[in-house]
Amino acid sequence: MAATRRASAARLPAAVIAFAVFAVMAHVLSGSPLASFVSAPTGGLQATSMRGAASPVARSAEEKSLFERTKSMNSKMSEVNGQNEQLIDTDNAWAIGYTIFFGLLTVLFVQFIYSFKPAP
Repeated sequence: MAATRRASAARLPAAVIAFAVFAVMAHVLSGSPLASFVSAPTGGLQATSMRGAASPVARSAEEKSLFERTKSMNSKMSEVNGQNEQLIDTDNAWAIGYTIFFGLLTVLFVQFIYSFKPAP
């Protein structure tokens, strides 16, 4: 009991020193540009809203909805991917092989672990 107290007491100063080092590093780096992911705003940029006059899209232009843009995509994709369709599913054979392999591996691992058990 006393040995565990001494060991934990010995670790305490190391933890305090590590925390102090991290705190000092955070304080020193807080003023550097590496501390933040976003740079400070520059004076040349104008703050405009989404409906502001500085919008790159003309007001008279109408955007197509997502439905309008992808309306004919389903038939095109099925036509293009038609050659890639398989006639049979080959995953079933691999699934059986992997199941047998990992089942055998589990049995061998359990036998290996039981080999460490002392004989009565």
